[in-house]
Amino acid sequence: MKFLDKEKLNFSHSAVIRQHMIRIYKLTFFFFFLFLASNQAQLSLDNSYFPVAGDTLTTVVTVTQVGEIPITGSGDNQLWDFSNVTGGIGSEIVYREYVPSDTVDLFPEATLVITGSDGTTFIRSTETSFDILGLEGLDPTGFGLNLVSRINPPLPQRSAPLDFLDFNTYSSSSNVSFGADLLPPELFDGLPFAPDSLRVLINIDVVDLVDARGTVLLPTNVSYETIRQKRVQYSESRLEVKVPLLDWVDVTDQFAGGANGGGFLGVDTTITYTHWAQGVKEPIALLTLDSEEENVVSFEYKSDDPEITSTANVTSSGYENVYAYPNPAINFAKFDCVNLKPDYYELKIYNILGLEAFSVRNFISGNKMIQVDLSDFKKGAYLYSLVDTTGRVITTKRLVVIRP
Repeated sequence: MKFLDKEKLNFSHSAVIRQHMIRIYKLTFFFFFLFLASNQAQLSLDNSYFPVAGDTLTTVVTVTQVGEIPITGSGDNQLWDFSNVTGGIGSEIVYREYVPSDTVDLFPEATLVITGSDGTTFIRSTETSFDILGLEGLDPTGFGLNLVSRINPPLPQRSAPLDFLDFNTYSSSSNVSFGADLLPPELFDGLPFAPDSLRVLINIDVVDLVDARGTVLLPTNVSYETIRQKRVQYSESRLEVKVPLLDWVDVTDQFAGGANGGGFLGVDTTITYTHWAQGVKEPIALLTLDSEEENVVSFEYKSDDPEITSTANVTSSGYENVYAYPNPAINFAKFDCVNLKPDYYELKIYNILGLEAFSVRNFISGNKMIQVDLSDFKKGAYLYSLVDTTGRVITTKRLVVIRP
């Protein structure tokens, strides 16, 4: 019973910390709202910025260098000049109408779907909200299972009208169960019992504030009038196993960060600034910050260049491959793994002496993007490769890490 008590204590402790941070953000946003609201006029977006069936949203994604994009303050009449940002790779999202089959109707309320390499996302779009209902495809654990994950209540992604100084909070959760017989038995070598089933519990808490408005100047030298929405999202993932007599037992600590696929577990904080413009479906600019809110770690912006190379174009050759960008890299690099047969693959990075400096294992079917933190790497040349379960090396390429 000490094992169970320890797990419950860990879960309670992390939940208390998460709720404490949420309260801090709520209070901060609330007092900021009172400070600005007294003399500000409204800037409102209607639902014309919601994607509809048939829309293809095209953006450019790049991993930024430390200090390349400053984190500006909140308020009115801002100027965000991103014209000096270079590099990146194109990305496309295609929205299609949800049409249930004659035998399966997984999400009756869905109106749209997005289909990607990791599965299908189901969306409900109404006059006032644009919400994620759930997903069908690869499970969030990285075990490579095809599962259905429902989000309850649906998680809002956009809302209308969206006004300057709007403030909202949301809480959602997902509960996915599956049989232990679907997984390799060696995954449970560290457990003192043989589980019958597994259950992934994900709790999501979101705090939103439209904290600024002004003009965005993109690397394409096109400018937009936007409002900026700050989102702080806390996601806590737990793993439970069901065993005879003991029922459900929390084994998060036994799997978290391990080679058995538990890297998805624990608490994850995502902080983003999204710039929206009236009638434009793409985010004009999307900045992802580190957890300390000190640096922008990735930057995505609306593509106004018809010649931009998209991820779809990169993968159209049909050959297995891996692309690293940016390259040279500073603190982060993204590895686009494309056209891969369903299997477990290991991404490895070696230093100039041939010693392994990093490795991560993922199940990949088709395409998958893997982001790697390079902040602890020394500057210099490295090699990266992707290896399947038979030991076959898909490719080996050069990666250069630089320091300011």
